[in-house]
Amino acid sequence: MPRAIRTTPGLVRRTDLFRVDPRQVAIRDHWNPRTDLKLDLLIESIREHGVLVPIRVRKNAAGVLELVDGERRLRATMQLIDAGVELLDIPAIVEHYRSSDADLLVAALVTNTGEPLSVADEADAFRRLVGYGLTIPLIAKKIGRSDSYVHNRLTYLQAEEPVQEALADKTISTTDAVKIIKRAVRTGEDQADVLDHLTANKVDKRTKAAKEIPTETRCARLLQPIIDKFGLELVKELCRCWPVLDDKGE
Repeated sequence: MPRAIRTTPGLVRRTDLFRVDPRQVAIRDHWNPRTDLKLDLLIESIREHGVLVPIRVRKNAAGVLELVDGERRLRATMQLIDAGVELLDIPAIVEHYRSSDADLLVAALVTNTGEPLSVADEADAFRRLVGYGLTIPLIAKKIGRSDSYVHNRLTYLQAEEPVQEALADKTISTTDAVKIIKRAVRTGEDQADVLDHLTANKVDKRTKAAKEIPTETRCARLLQPIIDKFGLELVKELCRCWPVLDDKGE
């Protein structure tokens, strides 16, 4: 690093930022909490600008660089290399401290700045953290969420296929999905039946709301004949002069 940069006020210390050969970075199977990587747009971005955000790696017991965070960036880079694009190295931060699998998974959740995780992926990540021995309050604290947020995601793990599909196509919200699961557990109903009941109620409410005429529209319809007969300016003047009614309507 040039001395002029090292002595710049505000720079506290150097980071462990390196350039690494992406082909030499190992990816652990089934480590990433994300199941759908959605690489198409990212591939085009990297083709145009390169990898701008460093991946994070560590040296494992076998002396191999192992990916800690940034699987989408790494896989997109590898697809470009396979397609003949020359990408000899990409930026990476090398982790020197030994982190547990739980710490690494929490870091992957907290530092995710790309495509948001799906509800199912996040729920499965929380399940893994519970398996590592973390409690719901501790998970919530580490990821900066409420206890209820984590609890609801874990509840979603009980969702059956109809509920999963309804959430995926945005027929229902995550809150709706959790309510369906809890009601089914409480009453013994099938989740599909509870889902049908919920969606039918939603349709009824939307239909009723569509039929209701807003107050502004009703007022406009009532005033229009008067405006047509006496003119808009006179109606405005009458509205300004009309006494304000008290609570008794006097």
